[in-house]
Amino acid sequence: PTGDVVFKDGATVLGTVALASGAASLTTRALATGDHTLVAAYQGSGDFETSNSSGTTVLVDPRVGPEFRVNTVVAGSQQLPAATKLKAGGFVVTWSGQDGSSWGIFGQRYRADGSKDGSEFRINSTIAGAQSFPVIVGTADGGFTTAWQSWPSPTASRFGIELRAQRWSAVGARLGSEFRLDSTIGSSLSAPSLAAASGGGFASTWVSSRRTSAIYDVYAQLWDGSGKKVGSGLRVSAAAMATMGSSPAIASLGGGGYVVVWASAATPSAKPVIKGQRLTAAGTKTGSEFAVTGASFVQGEPVVAGTADGGFVVAWTSLGQDGSGKGVYAQRYTAAGAKAGATFRVTTATAGDQAEPSIAARPGGGFTIAWTSSGQDGSGKGVYAQRYAASGTPIDVEFRLNTTTAKDQSQPSLVVRGATDFLATWTSFGQDGSLEGVYGQMYSVAP
Repeated sequence: PTGDVVFKDGATVLGTVALASGAASLTTRALATGDHTLVAAYQGSGDFETSNSSGTTVLVDPRVGPEFRVNTVVAGSQQLPAATKLKAGGFVVTWSGQDGSSWGIFGQRYRADGSKDGSEFRINSTIAGAQSFPVIVGTADGGFTTAWQSWPSPTASRFGIELRAQRWSAVGARLGSEFRLDSTIGSSLSAPSLAAASGGGFASTWVSSRRTSAIYDVYAQLWDGSGKKVGSGLRVSAAAMATMGSSPAIASLGGGGYVVVWASAATPSAKPVIKGQRLTAAGTKTGSEFAVTGASFVQGEPVVAGTADGGFVVAWTSLGQDGSGKGVYAQRYTAAGAKAGATFRVTTATAGDQAEPSIAARPGGGFTIAWTSSGQDGSGKGVYAQRYAASGTPIDVEFRLNTTTAKDQSQPSLVVRGATDFLATWTSFGQDGSLEGVYGQMYSVAP
């Protein structure tokens, strides 16, 4: 027979292929994540009538392998995961767990194929008090830097909180000793945030409190490839804040430099808004502080990622804006720091709370945002994600990251590993048999 075969996904035409030696096939990357019923419709010819195949249901699943437990030690709680890609293709996951003296910071290195590279290891050298809220960034020399919030003792005042860090080589060896990020600037109250710099260095940001009053400022500090400070640091926020809001976030920009975002309220009774400031590669301000959001709703938990075109995307939570608790919203920016399009709601489901956003940009353009959603997976909290094209157009529909849905899965962290691959990690309650554990899943999807 001769003639054409039309391949359909339900009523959607995927493509038309002419018969060759009585057969036709179609390769497509147009199918969204989820179930699809595919039909081949033969259009007929002078000698043969039209006919349709029976529908074949296929599942498009972006998961690569099963979800996996990151932590080896399961006693107590392991939570607050953060992950980064390494220059050689592998990745590292960090989390907060038990170190014999309240909370400590732990890590696990992985090879590019997803297999563990060595055993889990303790990151903090100082174990007195509590160490929590870890962050991590891969550096240009192939290594990585970890940082965290350290509370020396349960009775320490807020002025006793420190931000500490440790540098690591490409083979996972300590580079020098643990050091303070904030030893000369203010009194730190927030968790730190890190971004990679050229030459193996990095940039850090945090919120500090003035000792003489309840006033807060956002600071940043650059570090070179040997772990030494570059300059004396910079107060990023132009105006003092009456409330601390959420921890700030920093991201490297494709054209060089950084952008810092944070939640800020001018008075204790004011609704926090999301603000931002761009910085040069040398750590000086580029332009003025800018408002990402208005003051109509309570905004918090800002995250940011630099995009392939030199711009950036900011995501945050907004209370009441979607009509039901918290929702996740985002705004794109150009390389010049101008808004690109309007603010958009990330989450499709709006019932209950959608919060704890994480964002990662793909090297070829586009980005992915993840969040925690209450009640959506049928059992407590679950973690979900939505992919976007470089234009900000959603790709497919939002999808659940966690396979296991019993009890709560929360605190997602995203890392893009290539043009089509990314890693998600999160905290899962009860799955490892002892309170909270850290789990991960690798994905491969069309860009």
